[in-house]
Amino acid sequence: MDLKEFVQYDAENDVLMETFDADVLAEHAEEYYDLVVNTLEGKPRRYALIDMRRITMGGDSAQFMGKEYRQRLVDGGMRAKYEKVAFVIEHPTTRFFAKLMHKMGLAQNPAVKDIDVKYFKETQKALAWLIGD
Repeated sequence: MDLKEFVQYDAENDVLMETFDADVLAEHAEEYYDLVVNTLEGKPRRYALIDMRRITMGGDSAQFMGKEYRQRLVDGGMRAKYEKVAFVIEHPTTRFFAKLMHKMGLAQNPAVKDIDVKYFKETQKALAWLIGD
């Protein structure tokens, strides 16, 4: 599967642009994070804007909260060595679960605390925070 539609680098802003899709991450997490790591290699900073608007808390996206799934995300995030992450999430329930997953990630791997994380409803505000505008 070509995962490049889910992981792209915005060279103008030096920000990795990711689109989370629950099914893609469930089936291709290792490939996904290989692409993330390779894309960030040699970049001046490890900032990511992660668009989670495709994640819903019903249907197949419910796997988002499973222990194995969470572990893949935490492991992948640690491999990426993110410095700063802006999550774009419109739905309040998804935002709640994303924050809960972040706390669970902290419990699984204390190094997660070193990543500056913030949640937004709009891409432009998330990008502005990442680049310091």
